Amino acid sequence: MRVERIRALDGLRGVAVSLVMCAHYYGLLGVKNGGRGVDIFFVLSGFLITRILLSEFDISSSISFRRFYARRALRLLPALVVCVLLFGAVDFFVAQTNNHNLPRSMGVALLLYLSNWVRAFQLWNLAEFGHTWSLAIEDQFYLVWPLLLLLALRFLRSRASIAALLFMAFILVEINRYAAISAGESRIWTEAATQFRIDGLLLGAIAALLCDRLSPNRTSRILGIAAGAILIFCFSVKAGVASAFWLQVLV
Repeated sequence: MRVERIRALDGLRGVAVSLVMCAHYYGLLGVKNGGRGVDIFFVLSGFLITRILLSEFDISSSISFRRFYARRALRLLPALVVCVLLFGAVDFFVAQTNNHNLPRSMGVALLLYLSNWVRAFQLWNLAEFGHTWSLAIEDQFYLVWPLLLLLALRFLRSRASIAALLFMAFILVEINRYAAISAGESRIWTEAATQFRIDGLLLGAIAALLCDRLSPNRTSRILGIAAGAILIFCFSVKAGVASAFWLQVLV
């Protein structure tokens, strides 16, 4: 199985990296919110993973869960293990945090991709591992999405129908998050809990389903037009009463 690379998405990934790094580096270049970069990462992950799974299904009429999870583990775990061991040792010997159990207790949560729930429930201070919350959400998506997609491809067959169902799920996620914010839920809960942040991954999966039969170059053009349309829409409603909420959703 070979999925042709869309190099335009590498540039988009570079934009996302820059937004996150500038936000964390004391608001460099005026960028104070790196969350938009994280949103881009989520959409890209949903798009690329779904595209790989669709390619495999087209070739073999099935999806190998063993190969999929092995590829994910080889791609993600080595760097994560090094990060946990390195900063865990620093925290243990230099005592940079107040919680001396952090290397032991947090290590398990990190390696099981549960750090977003640690952050959501504010169980510990993630300290140097704060960035792993988004990785945890992506891995939780990887855990269930191959099976759900395989079932949908076998029973629904029409990829447009699957995309429509995912869009309905996306709307439900947005309504759920808006309801939680309106009810006074904490910002950290609505930012870190999986049920509120799965929307970007769903949008990426929808894009992959709709662009599946297109060439990489045409896919790039369509994605570029869609991104431009979203930006134009966001700027056009900037003066509206509800613009702040929808900008958070769409940008």
